[in-house]
Amino acid sequence: MRLKRVLVPVTIVVIAFCNLSMSWSPAQEILDEQDVASARNERSALSSRPEIQPAWESFSEWQCFPIEALEVEFIKYCQPEGCDPQTDYDIPSIGASYGGHYYQFEYDLEADSSEQIAEEWKNLIQGQSSVCIYAALFPEGALGPHDPNQSLWALYNIKTKKGPWRTYQ
Repeated sequence: MRLKRVLVPVTIVVIAFCNLSMSWSPAQEILDEQDVASARNERSALSSRPEIQPAWESFSEWQCFPIEALEVEFIKYCQPEGCDPQTDYDIPSIGASYGGHYYQFEYDLEADSSEQIAEEWKNLIQGQSSVCIYAALFPEGALGPHDPNQSLWALYNIKTKKGPWRTYQ
């Protein structure tokens, strides 16, 4: 009888420990040491113009999401003077709703290849369980009014188990 009392609590502790140590991470098997090291050694990706005060800068970082949280879409870009169909263009973008926050990752390329880029992204993430995105955060208020439950990022790289998509291919 004494052996039974000790065995049950020990078994529960071992199962609980194994469960905690085997938690799932969206980055699992996607990012490698080189990805992490290059992010650690990079210069700022975004910064304010010298005449803007207070000055700011932003560094790129990897963020990983389950595939269910992502949507590839287009964001219409209008000139500061207002929208005009002759000068507006679509920016390929990835939206991610995760953990009560909405992340907007935009790749601003003034070119005719935005549809091709979105198609490459869709092909890369198709059939994947998670995606990692390398991007730099625009600071609060840098682009207008700020919503604390949303953030805007400049997208540079995407990586899945299939491989990477990089802005400098």
